[in-house]
Amino acid sequence: TQSTWGDVVAVEIAMDLERERARSSFTIRELTHYINGGKAKTADMEMLQSLITSDPVFQLENSYFLSRPEKFKRALQKINRLHAIRKERNLTVDQFNELYIMTGEASPLFLHQSVFLPFLKSQCTPEQQQMWVPLAEDLRITGCYAQTELGHGSNVRGIETTATFIPETDEIEIHSPTLTSTKWWVGGLGLFSTHAVVMARLIVSGKDLGMHPFFVQLRSLTDHQPLKGVKVGDIGPKMGFNTVDNGFARFDHVRIPRSQMLMRYSKLSREGVYSKPPHDKLSYIGMVSVRTALVAAAAYGLARSTVIAVRYSAVRRQFGEQGQLEKQILDYQNQQYRVLPHVATAYALNFTAKFMTQLFTSLTEDLQHGDLSVLAELHATASGLKCWTSYLAVEGMDECRLACGGHGFSLFSSIPEYAQGFAHILTAEGENNILARETTRYLVKILAKPELAKSNASYLASAGDVLEQKCSAVSIDDMMDPDVLLKAFVYRAVRLVVRVGQDLQAAIASGVAASDLWNVVHVEANKASKAHCLYVMLLAFNSNLNRDAMTPSLLAILTKLRNLFSLYHIERSIGDFSEDSYFSAEQCSLVRAGIRQLMNDIRTDAVALVDAFNLSDHVLNSALGRSDGMVYERLYELAQREPLNQTPVVDGYQEYLRPLVHGQATRSKL
Repeated sequence: TQSTWGDVVAVEIAMDLERERARSSFTIRELTHYINGGKAKTADMEMLQSLITSDPVFQLENSYFLSRPEKFKRALQKINRLHAIRKERNLTVDQFNELYIMTGEASPLFLHQSVFLPFLKSQCTPEQQQMWVPLAEDLRITGCYAQTELGHGSNVRGIETTATFIPETDEIEIHSPTLTSTKWWVGGLGLFSTHAVVMARLIVSGKDLGMHPFFVQLRSLTDHQPLKGVKVGDIGPKMGFNTVDNGFARFDHVRIPRSQMLMRYSKLSREGVYSKPPHDKLSYIGMVSVRTALVAAAAYGLARSTVIAVRYSAVRRQFGEQGQLEKQILDYQNQQYRVLPHVATAYALNFTAKFMTQLFTSLTEDLQHGDLSVLAELHATASGLKCWTSYLAVEGMDECRLACGGHGFSLFSSIPEYAQGFAHILTAEGENNILARETTRYLVKILAKPELAKSNASYLASAGDVLEQKCSAVSIDDMMDPDVLLKAFVYRAVRLVVRVGQDLQAAIASGVAASDLWNVVHVEANKASKAHCLYVMLLAFNSNLNRDAMTPSLLAILTKLRNLFSLYHIERSIGDFSEDSYFSAEQCSLVRAGIRQLMNDIRTDAVALVDAFNLSDHVLNSALGRSDGMVYERLYELAQREPLNQTPVVDGYQEYLRPLVHGQATRSKL
């Protein structure tokens, strides 16, 4: 009977994920350990995860049905509980940050931990750090980074807020002189923060000395009321990220002690004598830290979405022979093309985040010894990677949503709300289209003076030789050779950077004003930035394919992912390789054939690859991404909780529907 066949189908679907895991070519747990950095790290993360899943404060089941005020109040409750757990367990800063991520929901704590605190640590003197950092770490004060204004974001030089030195009282006066100088969009500013690092124009004896950071109290530590002269609040509902209070602030001649100017690098004496920093990029260190964290956020966000899309694609069955089980949609080539390249990209982002963390740690150590040589390249790399990893993550998240079909549109899938919340990163902490250009500016300088190049841009030293080369691949296996792939990525980056350099020279020769030069080449500059960043991502992926640190089966599957990541991103910009005949038409065909072959090879391991990210059902909070495959049961259960379903007849029926149904509708008078 039909009902019996339906029961059989339900049982088979419930078993799909277990069958997928059983046929994996590698040990899932081993890959989890490798991703995390070892067994001890995995054990630590799972200990933290258990603290979240066992605590009723962090339950997410009803989050879909809460109003914004309810969600924000609950976010504050979670922050309070997180802090209590940190005290009870004596957690490290890294553990505390991991614990926050595992809550599965954004809160103002993210901006406090990832922006405010790092900025204090990088820009304060040791004495200032001693005063403020312990208070911030203990949440005795809460903070944000207030740079963006209503009228200016990317153009930092256009920021209008002033900080005028008052020699008579040894104070600095923070002031918002115009409507457009209102601080705007600042995460955590509206309701959460007691303090802010405020970026403002330092004015000394009538002279504008440019942008500098100041430690400014916003609210009373007694009752959280805004201080005199401070007008502060939330900017209103957004497309996503609504558990965070992006806020505004206006300052009406607010006085602070001169000592609250962050003076690790720039200094202002009691006499009003100003000392410039030893390097003009030192002020970027705080933002490099933030952008490094955003690369990690992109990796996490895309990984989370691929877990949901792949699991659902293994459970969802559509079409097939009459009387037989329908086919898993993950077996369709087009579904594989929509999902599997994003799995490969998620791994690439994960390795890139580790790469960036290592670079930033190295920079911090070098700075302690007065070595600033890597700062310019790290700033350029962090700017570009923040841009392109976030683009790849947002694009991948949306494709994962679409790959889940109609059910992906439901908030119960959890992809839409998370993706909408993450999308702000495209314009936060540096608008991507502007930020990408920072990378290309640096690369063009290196092209002119290759002796200044550090590791990531050293390929530009041999730009002329690179442009003389052609791809040597004659088979699919050749095309997946790591040396062939790396050379192809280098060729594209060199070609596009050289083109930007040539276009700039042509613009100069034609009389284009210096202030407009980069506008003339902006589109090509962004392409060059992306090419360089994809090259850096490939380097990071290669550096994690360590034969000595993994079993042959693990090396084999990660190599396939590296190859799929590479060929997929080559195919998407195939013109960059074929326009000057670096690739022949036949080699372009090899790229496409290689992608199809890799998708077929990786298909067997797809569920195991996303399982290895080790994201709990609590963190995913997704009906479609459940680890047990009980997708339809969960969708139906959640639908029963919809507030509109709590009464058999909807509110409004008597007033509006009943008159229509019973022919009693009031006729309009003409």
